[in-house]
Amino acid sequence: MRWLRYSLYRTAGLSLLGVLALLQLASALVFGQWVTAAAAGGVIALLIAATAGFLVPVTRRVLQAGWDRTDIVQALESDLDRQREELAFRFGRHAGPTERITRTAAYAGVGLGGRRRCLGVITVRGCLSSMANCETEIDHG
Repeated sequence: MRWLRYSLYRTAGLSLLGVLALLQLASALVFGQWVTAAAAGGVIALLIAATAGFLVPVTRRVLQAGWDRTDIVQALESDLDRQREELAFRFGRHAGPTERITRTAAYAGVGLGGRRRCLGVITVRGCLSSMANCETEIDHG
């Protein structure tokens, strides 16, 4: 069971890389950058394959040792509860003012960034379509 928990912690660091690759994939698909989209999709596939390639043998060993699914879930839940208690003891149950301000600023930044990105897509597409209409009017005119 210890190996399964360790493997979950070890692969958790890859989640940031996965999120960045997913954002890059979405951006590339919106703007039609197919090579970038393929590269980001490849990174995502590699992360999934690496995680599965590491977790499957460990999980098989745990199951062969006589543990079943409910035992694994119960052990992981108890470990998560223990970690929550340790963090609550160390940092307190509720976020302090600094953490709340930082969280609010992060959410505002993500919201404004997403809004800016959406407006940029709409504006770029609108400009491109109006430029195409202008060119056809010049050609026919």
